[in-house]
Amino acid sequence: MLKNTPWTWSAEMQEAFVTLTDKVASTKYLVHPDENLPYIINTDASAKAIGTVLLQQDREGNTNIVSTASRVLIPTEQCYTTCEQELLGIIFALEKFRIYVYGHKIILYTENKPLIFLNRRAITSNRVARYMVNLQQYDIKIRHVKGAHNHLADIISRNPAGLNATEI
Repeated sequence: MLKNTPWTWSAEMQEAFVTLTDKVASTKYLVHPDENLPYIINTDASAKAIGTVLLQQDREGNTNIVSTASRVLIPTEQCYTTCEQELLGIIFALEKFRIYVYGHKIILYTENKPLIFLNRRAITSNRVARYMVNLQQYDIKIRHVKGAHNHLADIISRNPAGLNATEI
């Protein structure tokens, strides 16, 4: 819109607005958790932040969002290896969603393929060893997901709460 230009709300705009509000109101993206269903967690780490999404698949096969979380990495964490950042994202997700997932089956998806073999490898880092001890308290299966299919966690890790547009 240009300054000093008259603006009118047309019937076409009203129809588009009504259609959009109906779609938003009828979509069930965010749901309350069902204690009888397993939890799905998607995590991702970018150079500046980590993001995670807690999901559940209902009995009809629809995947619904239960909760999301993200945070900015401190400068020290930004120097971690990619694998350590992704593992930090997993630990962050489990801590954030502990009230939901503790004592339940969890399927966790990460883009970092080496993490699915983590419990079969020698651990050479004290940090990774601490993270592994933390993971042992959960009934968790870590699976690989291609980056193109991890779009929810990816979006959250690329634009987390706490960063402004110039920092992203």
